[in-house]
Amino acid sequence: MQANNSQSILSHLPAEHDPNTTDLFVLIHCPTLTSLPPLDYQPLPDAATSVLGSSYSQISTPAATPGSELQSISPRIAASESSYPKAFDTLYQQALSLVSHSSRILPFTTQAGYVQILKHLAPQLVYVTEELSGTDGESVAQLRGWVGMTIVVAGEGLADTETEDEGTRERRRWYERSSMVGLGKEVEVVDAARVGEDWGKRVGGRE
Repeated sequence: MQANNSQSILSHLPAEHDPNTTDLFVLIHCPTLTSLPPLDYQPLPDAATSVLGSSYSQISTPAATPGSELQSISPRIAASESSYPKAFDTLYQQALSLVSHSSRILPFTTQAGYVQILKHLAPQLVYVTEELSGTDGESVAQLRGWVGMTIVVAGEGLADTETEDEGTRERRRWYERSSMVGLGKEVEVVDAARVGEDWGKRVGGRE
């Protein structure tokens, strides 16, 4: 997990939400993670005060689900604190401030690792980054029928634009030509800067 100057999706979510109506899960993509943190894991102290600079691609999705308890959705084993990257600790710390229990923070290591997790959770609403949507949106397509609505987060900070080639930029615009994307369909797109506003309308009921 590498940090840069762009903010994470988590930084756009409100610090408070009604646990009676919203069951929030946070899925964190960390390819270098070698073991899952225990349920009582507390990130190193400096993670709480460090600047949130992780790329949008590193946070897969906050998922809002009807309130069933899923304590064992992801097997977790104890590991030493030093085995977790600092960026992971930073995101984990922020996620702890948003969820009702640490069992709702679900790390995954592969690009499409969140798909099976979300199929199991079957949430009503999912936010997934464009970077993790798969080639031509194939990962997002696999969620259709399993989740209520998928919101693809697009915009600045999704990739290092100085190193991506033309083919990469083209793949990032798959949603512009996809028949599964649009108002009234199962997949919609929101600009990264408007995630908080979008969340407020869909989850908070704000106009």
